[in-house]
Amino acid sequence: MVRHRLTSWIAFLSHKIISLARRLSLLNSNPIDPSESKGEWQLTFDAMNAAVWIIDKDHFILRSNKTTEKLFNRKNDEIIGKRCWEIVHGTDAPIPQCPVLRVRKSLSRESMELFIGNRWFEVVVDPILDGDGNFVKAVHIVTDITDHKRTDERLKRSEALLSDAQELSKTGGWEWDVRQQKMYWTQALYHLHAFDPSKFEPGSADHISASLKCYAPEDRPVIMGAFERCARRGIAYDLEFPFTQSSGERIHIRTAAKPVWKDGQVEKVVGFLIDITDVKKVRDELIAQKERISKFFNSIDDAIFVHPFVEEGFARFSEVNDIACERYGYTREEFSGLSAKSITLESDISAHGKTEHRNKLLRAGRLVFETTHIKKSGETFPVEINSIIFHEKDNPLIVAVVRDITERKKDEEKREQLIGELQNALENIQKLQGLIPICSYCKKIRDDKGYWNQLEAYIEKHSDASFSHGMCPECSDKLYGDLDWYADMKKSKEKK
Repeated sequence: MVRHRLTSWIAFLSHKIISLARRLSLLNSNPIDPSESKGEWQLTFDAMNAAVWIIDKDHFILRSNKTTEKLFNRKNDEIIGKRCWEIVHGTDAPIPQCPVLRVRKSLSRESMELFIGNRWFEVVVDPILDGDGNFVKAVHIVTDITDHKRTDERLKRSEALLSDAQELSKTGGWEWDVRQQKMYWTQALYHLHAFDPSKFEPGSADHISASLKCYAPEDRPVIMGAFERCARRGIAYDLEFPFTQSSGERIHIRTAAKPVWKDGQVEKVVGFLIDITDVKKVRDELIAQKERISKFFNSIDDAIFVHPFVEEGFARFSEVNDIACERYGYTREEFSGLSAKSITLESDISAHGKTEHRNKLLRAGRLVFETTHIKKSGETFPVEINSIIFHEKDNPLIVAVVRDITERKKDEEKREQLIGELQNALENIQKLQGLIPICSYCKKIRDDKGYWNQLEAYIEKHSDASFSHGMCPECSDKLYGDLDWYADMKKSKEKK
């Protein structure tokens, strides 16, 4: 663009100078106020922002403007009469690629670029022909193009950087001129389609139809509809599709576009297409991993609560699992407006929300304690809370695993009751230990107070034992041995 404007400007100058030179050559034969033409010539000549000479066919400088003095740091008196190569190159002969030499052969404009010192110059030579078409003179223009050259180099460097960035990011850009119905692509976009740029005429709408073939049939109406809405109504879009390059390779792309408005109408649509195959693969893996974590999170038979760490008080729950919803009777939406304070027995709240409690958790990283929670129905139940600190993007969170210990508490109560019963039994057993004073004749036992008790009564009092009465064979013989019925019964048992 810069080079095109500069060339056009030089062409205009050359045309103007050639026209004036021809008029000047007629001064001697023109009786009408020649001073006016000379004045016009000189004003135009000196106003030009380039070193301009009129040279003859032997390369001698006939006329020189004011800019020449500044450009070559020499007075025109020192320039006029010298050959052009002496002033420009400081040589005794023209350089091989001299544009003046080429003009004499081609009889048309010739140009070249020169790097002199630390600056760039463009030399443009236009021939001046006589009536028979013979070369007689030339307009020699030297323009300092250093700034333009640097701008051009910066532009090329920017374009190279853009090209490299697009290649590295697998991104291609495009522009649709709505008024002219022309489409322009970057080189990277051709590469993403695996198209040969030489097969497309710059600006051709064929780009659209060719690109459309890379989309799946069911996606083509979607992308075309989005493109037309953007071009006609200025509605931007950002979409993702599977994409098949012309080489047959299948990728996944993201394509987006936005309108460029002018005078209340969409003048252009600019957009990009980016290969997100690798990104989508990683994203799909993350989604799958998140789903696995979610299943694990919701399959645990303990309620899990996640909320931001605060030094004092209670932050609202940011996440809960399915078991928490089932066990407490709240929905996830309801839990998002609740905190640990909402589900904890009031008598325990103050201790759990204190700074000392939170700092202890922060220092240790884990804290296990028991408390009493409240369901939505108002029912209370004992819980054990295992809290840990988890950092997400440098923000501390509390992950609390809450276990219902109702059954454990019941088991503990039963165990305590059994222990009490065993202790009582041991105490009773211990009472029967040691020496027991007993009458050698009637077998009565003397207690601690000195009273004599029947053996049965003493044992029943000091243990859980009870008595049923019977008679041993020796005592039976003593008591009933002389009676006939007893003798008959005894003989009957012996026969058996």
